[in-house]
Amino acid sequence: MGSSAFDIPKEIWLSVFGHLNSQDLLSLRLCSHKFNELVKTQSIWASRCYTRWLKVEKEDILAQQLDGPSRLQPKDDWFYYFRYRNRIDTHVMNTLFSIVKDKSQKWDNYGDLMAGLSKYGILMVPLLRKMEFEGYIDRRSFVVTYLGRQLLQMLRHRSFFQLVNQAFAAEANEWVHYAEATVFLPLATMDIAFDRLLSHRNKIFAQVDLRLSQNFEDRSQFMKLPPTLRLDNIMKYLFQALDMARADQLPQQTRYFLDDFLLLRVYAGEARGHPILLLAIIQMISTRYNIETMLCESFLIVRDERIRSGETYVAISQSGYPRIFTRKNLVESMQHSVPDRHAVLSSVLPKMLQPLKLQDLLCKIFDEFSPHCKKSYWDMASDKRMVSLRTLMPHSRIPAQCLDYEYYQMYWKLWRTSFQGQISGLLGKAFLRFTNSRYPHDRLVVHHMIDVEAEPEEENSATFLNGPRSLYLLFSRYSAGESDLSLVGRIVQEKDRDLAQVIVATKTSPRGSQYVNLLNPFGELTVLLKDDTRILEPERISLGVIQELLHCLSLSDLGLFFSHFDEGTHKFVLSQMYATHIEICRNSSNS
Repeated sequence: MGSSAFDIPKEIWLSVFGHLNSQDLLSLRLCSHKFNELVKTQSIWASRCYTRWLKVEKEDILAQQLDGPSRLQPKDDWFYYFRYRNRIDTHVMNTLFSIVKDKSQKWDNYGDLMAGLSKYGILMVPLLRKMEFEGYIDRRSFVVTYLGRQLLQMLRHRSFFQLVNQAFAAEANEWVHYAEATVFLPLATMDIAFDRLLSHRNKIFAQVDLRLSQNFEDRSQFMKLPPTLRLDNIMKYLFQALDMARADQLPQQTRYFLDDFLLLRVYAGEARGHPILLLAIIQMISTRYNIETMLCESFLIVRDERIRSGETYVAISQSGYPRIFTRKNLVESMQHSVPDRHAVLSSVLPKMLQPLKLQDLLCKIFDEFSPHCKKSYWDMASDKRMVSLRTLMPHSRIPAQCLDYEYYQMYWKLWRTSFQGQISGLLGKAFLRFTNSRYPHDRLVVHHMIDVEAEPEEENSATFLNGPRSLYLLFSRYSAGESDLSLVGRIVQEKDRDLAQVIVATKTSPRGSQYVNLLNPFGELTVLLKDDTRILEPERISLGVIQELLHCLSLSDLGLFFSHFDEGTHKFVLSQMYATHIEICRNSSNS
């Protein structure tokens, strides 16, 4: 006697469903009423929701700060929640694809579309992070990847803007609580590799937990130790984990660099860490083990009722490692520079142990430490080859951009001058011009934060991006005007340097010399005489060369100019936006 599919037990069907993708499961619902009920089983969708969205959001502290539509309670109905989030992802991708495929080449609603997407906030982060990790791939237009990364950067930058706004709020008088997460993590968003490095933070936390469990079988006994002893063990495990993460050839400079203020670079082993940042990291780890601390300018105060003075102090030594002082030890060490004990107790010590306020900490970073942030490790590297970049920055694969630090510093100065009652109109306009030329999509979140009279040629609103000239300031950064289209998109090498680069624009001088603007794998723009380069012939452009180039350029502006790589012509194909820009420039020059 024959049997039908409906005679198979439910458990077997649920096991089969586990091997199907989500779209196949949704399609299977249409087969019958029974399949529809089976597919809606909560256990099927709970794990899928967690893997695709909730796990990412749980690990991403900054994502929790973002606004967005009212979020459903997923525990109520996992199947409905999956469809709800899947529709948002589909809408985001469809919107980005519609921008790329705009046949009118006017993009009159570009700003409205991007502003509409930005309102999803946290609900977009998992999808946009996935796109960033995949980078420029063949099955998707490079432009879509580029626009998705711009949205993600805008959401990240918003965390920093909110941080500065908070520093000047009327109620901003308390000392900084957990500076690692509340200050240095938003500051780290100036790093273009932020999302690529974010997971290393949790890896370090996990390694500290693992070492603790290996050395203390009974966790409760460890928690009964005095706070100072607990912290001493935790710091030992923390710096062991950081030492293991550090790159083999990380240069130990006598001074600090921009990288040392970027939290995630420290976790990933690509920076040594400034003392204040290291103290903030120690504070964050200590809170996981119920140790109360306060961050000061040079010390971390540890509350410990079992110590006579009620507290101990953590400082970072010259070699970059922590030391714990009792009050007696601290006073004696300070007397080496200030012999008068009374002065140490009455003046020097109280000042040094004053907890940091948010505004004071930001002042130190953007004012006192500013000279240290003008260079990165890559700026000081003598060997600037790909192998050197992989050694110095094995996880980010891209140098820290000092220009992004200046962008953040300009926003800080704008708010500081405004808070002090100084005239900030010119600085505000300068910041907006900087924003337009480097991160125009940030205007979607800063336009209402800065009270500046609009320039005659622009709109002072969220829809300023509308119109065909929306991204021309970005193109102009690369001197992308009247270019020789036969050269744009070709892969070249410098004659004395074995490094594949992409021509994004060309220019001819009044004397007839032809220059090429190159996008290199470090994300930098270089301008060279065409005669100093050689175009790679098709037989020298292997699939491996293209894949390596795309991997290195995954955080660059490549998608601003090109849509894909054509294996037939061995060239990168112009994006529609860029092609239109070149055409308009030609028409303008001819008229």
